[in-house]
Amino acid sequence: CVGCAFSALDNKDIQAAYNYIQDLGGKEQATIIGWGTKENLPQATLINSLLVRALDYNDIYWEQDPSHPSDIIPAVLSTGEFMKKDGKEVLVGIIIAYELEMRLCLAAFPGVREIGWHHATLTQLVSPVVAGRMLGLNEEEIVAAIGINGSSHFTLGGVVAGHLTNMKNAADPFAVEAGVQAALLSSKGYTGPVEVFEGKEGLFEVMDKVKWDRDILTKGLGDSFLINQCGYKAFPTEALTHQPITAALEV
Repeated sequence: CVGCAFSALDNKDIQAAYNYIQDLGGKEQATIIGWGTKENLPQATLINSLLVRALDYNDIYWEQDPSHPSDIIPAVLSTGEFMKKDGKEVLVGIIIAYELEMRLCLAAFPGVREIGWHHATLTQLVSPVVAGRMLGLNEEEIVAAIGINGSSHFTLGGVVAGHLTNMKNAADPFAVEAGVQAALLSSKGYTGPVEVFEGKEGLFEVMDKVKWDRDILTKGLGDSFLINQCGYKAFPTEALTHQPITAALEV
C-alpha cells in the first residue's frame, strides 16, 4: 500500500490532484504520504487513496465483484492519525475495511459490476464504517454515516469502460473520501437513511437485477478474516492483462 503510494508521487494525475487540494487549503489534520504536508481529513484521505491506486498495482479481490480493498486504508490512516490511535487500532480498522469490502464482493449474484455499476458502489458502504469507528462514533452515528454515503455515491461502471481517463483509478478513492466526510457529518448530528440496504428503495430493492445473499454479509463475522484471501498483482497493470503478459514473457 505505502510502496504503491510512494511510487506514484510523480504521476501527472497525482500532481494535478495534489495541486487541487493545495489550492483548497484547510485545517492541517492528517499527513499526505510522500509530501509530508498536512490537509484536512477528507482531502488527505482522497490524495492518499489516489496515491495507493494510481499505478494499478495495489491488491485485488475478485469474486462476484472485483475490488481493491487497500484503497480504503487511507481512511483508516487519516482518521487514526487525527485521533492519535495506536498501531493496534489502525490494524483493526484495516481488517474491518477488508472484511466488509470483501464480503460485499461475495454477496451479489451476479456482481454489481455485471449490471453496469463500479465496485466503488460497494466501497461507499464500507468507508463510513471504518472512518466512523476510528473517529469514535457510536452505533447510531455509524448507521447514519452509512446512510449518508450509501444514498449518495453510487458509481457508474462507465469509468472503466471504453476510453480510459484518470477516473479509472479515482472512482474508488472518491468513495473513500466521501465516507470520511459522511462520518464527520454524522459526528456533528447529521442523519441519513437508516435502512439504506434493506429499506424502501434501498440497495436491495433498487439493484433488483442481482440476487443478494444477505447471510454472507454477517454469517461468521469475526470467526475468520477474509483479508488473508486478498490477492497481489505481479505487474502494475489491469488485472485481466496478467495472463497475456505472463504468457508473452514465457514465449
